[in-house]
Amino acid sequence: METLAASINRDGGGARVLAGDVRDEGYGDVLAGLALQEFGALDGAFNNAGIVGQMGPVPEMAPENWRDVIAVNLTAA
Repeated sequence: METLAASINRDGGGARVLAGDVRDEGYGDVLAGLALQEFGALDGAFNNAGIVGQMGPVPEMAPENWRDVIAVNLTAA
């Protein structure tokens, strides 16, 4: 991600990277705060995260795997 941000910045755009866990409910607030601090406003955002988890039939999925997939793919978005 740092390489992409550096390329955007080098070409005249503005990009920052802040690693985090999308399952953490406060992460979005931290990201928005960073945007406001760095750029003065947040005009738009593209939030994209997804995992596949352990592959197999759903009835055979371990409960923790199911919770992880749902937390990242649905709740976090």
